[in-house]
Amino acid sequence: MRPQLTQKATQVLVQALVISRLDYCNSLLAGLPACAIRPLQLTQNAVARLVFNLPKFSHTTPLLRSLHWLPVT
Repeated sequence: MRPQLTQKATQVLVQALVISRLDYCNSLLAGLPACAIRPLQLTQNAVARLVFNLPKFSHTTPLLRSLHWLPVT
């Protein structure tokens, strides 16, 4: 389905379905060990790559900055 969506449409869907869930649980995540936070950060990185339609091993820091998403940590 990704090839039929524009970058903006993909961003809106990801923010509605994924990022909103990470933000909702933000206060519950405070103080968790890194082993519990890492899967959430990997999920955020994966959806950032999905928005920009980039390969799996591309660097995500510039993507997160351009999307104005804060790291999970």
